[in-house]
Amino acid sequence: MNNSSMVADAIGAIVVMNTAITNMRLYPATSAMIKNTVDRVNQSFMRLFEICDTVPFAESEKQLLVCGQPLAEAEMKKPQVLSFLEMLLNFGIKSVEFQKGLKTDELSAFLEIMGQKPKEIEARGGLKQVFQQSHIQHILMDQKVYVALDKDKQLLSGIKIKDQDIVRYLTGQSGSDTLDLDELHKLIQNPDWVTRIFKLGIQHNKEGKGGGSDGNISETALKLIVSLAAITDKTDREKMSETLSRTISDMDENIIGKLLLQNLDQVLDGELITHVIAKLDDEKFKALALRMKPLDEPSELEKGEVKNQKSELICRTYNMMMASETGKRLEQSIQEKLEEEKKQSKEWFGHLKSGLSSILKGEKEPFLDEDLMKKLPAAVDQLYSNKKLHTAEAIIDQTFVALSDKNEAVCHAALKSIAETMAKLYEKNRLDELLWICNKMVPWIKSTSQLSPHDELLYTQLKNLTKKLIHETRYSDCNYILETLNLIASGRLQKSTATLTLSGKILEEISAQPVIKKFLAALKTDDKNRKKQITFSLATLGSPAVETLLDILKDSTDAYERGDIIYVLSKIGHLEISAITDRLNSDQPWYYIRNLILIIGRVGNRDHLPVLKRYLGHADYRVKEEVLTGILTIGGVEGRQYLFSILPSIEDPLKMKIISKIGELKITEATPILLKMIQSKSAAGSVLKDEIEIKTCQALGRIGSPEAVPALREIVEQKGLLQRKAHSEPVKAAAKKAIETIENEAAEKKSA
Repeated sequence: MNNSSMVADAIGAIVVMNTAITNMRLYPATSAMIKNTVDRVNQSFMRLFEICDTVPFAESEKQLLVCGQPLAEAEMKKPQVLSFLEMLLNFGIKSVEFQKGLKTDELSAFLEIMGQKPKEIEARGGLKQVFQQSHIQHILMDQKVYVALDKDKQLLSGIKIKDQDIVRYLTGQSGSDTLDLDELHKLIQNPDWVTRIFKLGIQHNKEGKGGGSDGNISETALKLIVSLAAITDKTDREKMSETLSRTISDMDENIIGKLLLQNLDQVLDGELITHVIAKLDDEKFKALALRMKPLDEPSELEKGEVKNQKSELICRTYNMMMASETGKRLEQSIQEKLEEEKKQSKEWFGHLKSGLSSILKGEKEPFLDEDLMKKLPAAVDQLYSNKKLHTAEAIIDQTFVALSDKNEAVCHAALKSIAETMAKLYEKNRLDELLWICNKMVPWIKSTSQLSPHDELLYTQLKNLTKKLIHETRYSDCNYILETLNLIASGRLQKSTATLTLSGKILEEISAQPVIKKFLAALKTDDKNRKKQITFSLATLGSPAVETLLDILKDSTDAYERGDIIYVLSKIGHLEISAITDRLNSDQPWYYIRNLILIIGRVGNRDHLPVLKRYLGHADYRVKEEVLTGILTIGGVEGRQYLFSILPSIEDPLKMKIISKIGELKITEATPILLKMIQSKSAAGSVLKDEIEIKTCQALGRIGSPEAVPALREIVEQKGLLQRKAHSEPVKAAAKKAIETIENEAAEKKSA
């Protein structure tokens, strides 16, 4: 795992730590919620300890350093990161380091301590003494944290242009807005600079989402080449070609091979491909020439459209190579090797046919033939390409049978073959064939508990397929896979820690903002079944998806997008309610707080009453309205009794809203307090007196309680000014209508 991934995991640990600290302030230490939250924090650190012995966090000039690295601006703006930094500052902590060997008891004690006020800890003798008393040995305070920068991470172009900006520009990931193009034009005159930026671009691909595969690296290399060529003056193109060809010729032969099969003869006046070929050493040249030379008689498996599509490009490249000085010098040895390989190919094809035949008969010996197993995925892929669907599926069926063989070597070989076959099919975008395999693979994954290197390859293929299905908006197809990963990551399926960790990482990767935004865009449909599928997808992504949705909710300026997020979180938020409550912070904008409280009021329960009550004193009327509605909706008996007790004293506009909500929900136990309010003289001076009384009458009518009739009739029949409390004609009309509603409802019940 690279350092950027480690930092991302450490930020994930911060998120769950914040949730745990917040929960510990609200709930008893013995509650299931606290135990589950602490377990989540522990799992986050266990994943990190698999790749490093210490996880340090430090404060420097009011910035948070994670694993010795300053965070990017976007990461620093995350509310959980800001809360964590604020906690360090409040306690005067310069750094906190979590060490391998950390126990759950130590972690629980640490979180409980951090949930207290600094003054309380100071009164107990300070953090160090409290840590000693709590037997916390694997969490160290104020250790020195050094920030190390790799020399290749320094600015390649002085202080004006940053290396990452240049790489992003050259690979098409950003525009030229952030660059001084005149400065860049000067830099490309320096061959050493060109070499360094080219290598850095390749390195960024390996560390980033490109994943470092030969195909991805060659694609990045081509983008760099084309971009550098575009900004190079005609007079300097040969010099640029010479510089780039030296770097390319030193690369891995697999990457060079893929690059040579691009249209390099159209780049830098056609000189680049010539220069690359000229600079290859003899071993690389021979290996590439042998790879490029098509066989005179392709095997039965290789016949068809797939080979024909590539043959022209391969022949052209091969002919260019053999026309070079090196090609002429090595021609005889290459031809001899080609003849030898041709003979071996015919022999090998016979062996392959025999092996496939044995597999189709259900024999297990072929799975112990390493050479055969190396070729099996490509053979299955070619069978699919040549429309031999039945034969391909029959081989895969027998490979799945081999997974349950008593011989462990047979099982491992079969599993590796399935994973590599999936990788081949993914390269060809054969989604339907992949789904067919997945429908067989998922039950097997559910049934096995250990994780082997081949399993990891398999999970990677499942991740790639899922991301592709989401991109293709095939949500119903991907949900089967997502649900299985969720069951594993949440611990509901008995799996090893490594399997649980891997599944969690995959869900986190899939839950990136661009993917979640694609889900949200797809929600804009009238198809209820499709909406249900999308919501289920987001639910199965679990906590990572909820965190991303909350990030988008805070920053979104699109009212429709915010509405979609609230819709989704109202459907799935109960699964990750602590992630939502953890975002509540008085420093947040009022509209974000209002939306979070709205969601809690839909998915929470009476355990969340303390969270809601904290915001009754908020300055914004709209926040308080959502708080009161939430208390009424999720608070149960306790919440309602609390609301009834404060109802007479709350602001009149809010009072009217809540009275209407009580009527809408037909809360019978509210009848006495509503009657008391309408008979009271305390509202006599209110500007909204009549409106409040009309709303009260309407609510009593909706509730339908017969005990309200006498008081309502007294309002209707009231005459003169000497009555205990005067009511206007609109109020009397509302009372009369309420009586009619109550009596009609009673008559209907009686006749039913």
